[in-house]
Amino acid sequence: LQALPAGGRAGYAAALAETVRNNGYGVLWRGLAPTLWRDVPFSAVYWVSYERLSASLGRRPGDPGGTLLRSGACGLGAGAVA
Repeated sequence: LQALPAGGRAGYAAALAETVRNNGYGVLWRGLAPTLWRDVPFSAVYWVSYERLSASLGRRPGDPGGTLLRSGACGLGAGAVA
């Protein structure tokens, strides 16, 4: 879709329909597997790191999130680890 000239199509829906017509429905899912291989491990490491950092900074069970500073520090640290 990005390679098509802007003036040469009637809009996003037309470009999408043309792409499916030329390449089949499978083309819509072509990048799903690589995206999941990238995002699932990142998310697992991020959330485990976030929870451990949050617990180490004094969050108690049942506390919905704590202070903005603690949440921000945990997110920053977890993102750096992941």
